[in-house]
Amino acid sequence: MGGGKKKGSITVEAVFVVPLCLMVIFVLLESGLYLHHQSWYREAAWECILAGADTGEEVAGVLSHWERLAADQILPVREVSAKAAEKDGRLDMSLRGGVSGIWGFNGMEFMIHVQREQIRPTEFVWRVHMLKKLGEEEMR
Repeated sequence: MGGGKKKGSITVEAVFVVPLCLMVIFVLLESGLYLHHQSWYREAAWECILAGADTGEEVAGVLSHWERLAADQILPVREVSAKAAEKDGRLDMSLRGGVSGIWGFNGMEFMIHVQREQIRPTEFVWRVHMLKKLGEEEMR
């Protein structure tokens, strides 16, 4: 009679352990997707900012480059929106989106904001030269 109790106890333990293991696996999958999307979109935003700064039309260049990159993304995301703006030589880009939830809920959302200030080479060299001159005067 003692052998029957051991077989039943293994089944009862499995009822508690298997769902817990599956939950941990799905949480790790969802977290991995979130980290992948956040890093991929951050890199894509920087690439768009740099590509837009190289063209004459900053905002249009950023958004057109973004459309090409977004078309290549394979993994599922929901409603990623992109905004770009240019003001006083600074180029800003914001991305907002979310990872599709594995368990049917909305998933995790991410917001990425990158900005780049355009440096004019002649102005930059002139400022460095002036700082060097000021440093030499203070040393005297």
